[in-house]
Amino acid sequence: MMKKITTLFGILALLSFTGCIEDGDFDVTPAPETGFALITPTITNINLNFALPDNPAFTLSWTDSPSGSGPYTVEASTEEDFSAPMTLGSSEGRTFTMSTAEFNSVVIGAGAEAFEPFMIHMRVSKGADTSETTTYSVSPYTETPPVIASPESGTAVVLSDLDPAATAITMEFEDPDFGDSNGMTVDYTLEFAAVGTDFETVFESETTNELSLALSNEALNTIALEAGLIPEEAANLEVRLKA
Repeated sequence: MMKKITTLFGILALLSFTGCIEDGDFDVTPAPETGFALITPTITNINLNFALPDNPAFTLSWTDSPSGSGPYTVEASTEEDFSAPMTLGSSEGRTFTMSTAEFNSVVIGAGAEAFEPFMIHMRVSKGADTSETTTYSVSPYTETPPVIASPESGTAVVLSDLDPAATAITMEFEDPDFGDSNGMTVDYTLEFAAVGTDFETVFESETTNELSLALSNEALNTIALEAGLIPEEAANLEVRLKA
């Protein structure tokens, strides 16, 4: 009796399994052929880092039909309608990457202010066809270094120990990317060095957030002595501005 029950259960199980398929037919939906389209980036906020100029700033990817091929052109614009598109480059494949330094130059050239978010639109074109647009918010870094505006190179300064706290010289700076109304805080420091040393050893002034710095007799004399100048003998110092 036990044998009959076991055999019958096995047949029912087999019939239940095979009954899911009728006449060997399968309901299959074929995958659609992929067309030319931009793959929307997952990250659209880019903070460009001046310390990593060779790192990728972004990578665009797109799809095309199996028979599709390049060249593809990557375009950027400050206007959504691409009334004046800029060509960033081309690719035979379906990805395009631009380095941090390259993209920073593009964004600054398009009118962006350093360290301020700037909207830039991108798309890919192939012949007369263009993909949809993606938009990045990019914060570039400054490419124009600050300069010492005055006094002129070669200015002579006579230091006096009669009034150590008196101003010996006032250095004024120009910074094309920043100003008093910019809202950014920039640290400016003067670096002094003995002539001909290529600033191998520097002697720094105090730091200021203003576009000028007054050096007292005592402060400049200390720097001069540390740099190796001999008291009461005229000699030269080189100076540069660090921001």
